[in-house]
Amino acid sequence: MSWIWVDRLVGPDLPARFRARWLGELFRQGLFVENNLSVYFSPNTHLLGEALVLHALGLFFRNSRWKRLGAMIMTEQIERQANADGSHVERSAYYHLYALDMFLLHATLAQPGSQYLAKLERMAAYLDALLGPSRKIPLIGDDDGGRLFHPYGARDQFARASLATAAILLNRPDWIVCRDDLHSQAAWWIDSRDIWTSGSSCSSRFFPDASIAVMCSGPTQVIVTAASFGPWNAGHSHAATLGVIARVGDTELLIDPGTYTYTADPQRRNWFRSTEAHNTIRIDRLDQATPGDPFLWRNLPTVEILSWETGVDSDVLDARCRYRGFTHRRRVEFHKPDVLAITDYIDGPPGAHNIEQLWHLGSPEVRERFDIADDSELVNSFRSLCFGEKQRSMMLRVYRRSSLPARLETRIDLSP
Repeated sequence: MSWIWVDRLVGPDLPARFRARWLGELFRQGLFVENNLSVYFSPNTHLLGEALVLHALGLFFRNSRWKRLGAMIMTEQIERQANADGSHVERSAYYHLYALDMFLLHATLAQPGSQYLAKLERMAAYLDALLGPSRKIPLIGDDDGGRLFHPYGARDQFARASLATAAILLNRPDWIVCRDDLHSQAAWWIDSRDIWTSGSSCSSRFFPDASIAVMCSGPTQVIVTAASFGPWNAGHSHAATLGVIARVGDTELLIDPGTYTYTADPQRRNWFRSTEAHNTIRIDRLDQATPGDPFLWRNLPTVEILSWETGVDSDVLDARCRYRGFTHRRRVEFHKPDVLAITDYIDGPPGAHNIEQLWHLGSPEVRERFDIADDSELVNSFRSLCFGEKQRSMMLRVYRRSSLPARLETRIDLSP
């Protein structure tokens, strides 16, 4: 894709012999992609990138075979990889964004049918809900920092460029908060000069395929990840079932620590995707599943959504997770606009068990917002704002050694 962009911008100005070699090598890349499609390994975003570029090369070289094959795969994969509620199958906010960009660029090139565009619109609506009032992408699941088309600006705001592109293509100006969001991507792909912006508004929603609840009131957003792990090897999932993220505008209260690494440091890889690294319950120091290689989980939990209610005054999600002989049920009540009440019920084998309620904080001062009855301590932890980098953060650990069943209650002040 980068070579096509360069040829589009300066191709005629390149020396003739160099450009002839340039185009020859580009054509050979197309031959290689056609004969080495990732249908056998990671047939998700890998395959999407290959199909997208094959269709683009088909247009560039007027090769009808590449054009048809690339378009066919993209059409098949949007049905396979995007759930009915618009979420991506891999349970990762960042991979959702990555896939959305590929489907978006293909749509600008191929002018696909109404079914493709309808699924694309649901994917964009899901991203809009995740961004919430802060317009920043939450770090749910893996994040490797990869981009199809690298936008300008702050990294945690990259999703705004993708959503602005979707807004132009799908005639949804309500997804554009600021006209500047158009400059880093949409202006390169689509004629966006005449778009007007109306500004996005956050509303509470539950996405049944992702099993994610987004609770909103004014500048406040609470996200509850009530999903089990993703399909196949669940390679990009984290052991974060029944985890909670909370923020008020740009102020982070409860955070997801991110990803940090894939294969460079196996110990850190497993910690950043562990249950301890997320805002949920840990029992006897066990993860909710067994980590295998860097992209594999074994002994996955089962998750059941018991109820979801949303209204003017409150949102309530009640869900249950079963793993390793234990049952963790969590009821999350968002009393609008500024009180979060969380009740955890833990059951399992007889005898005494170590129960930890873990809270990763946006800053040490967030500790003062908690009302808890059990023993607690503020301990050092880590977070990763982008792949390959980590920094110190704070975690509030609430703990109890107790026979089961047990119940823990927490209230958190979300006021600005």
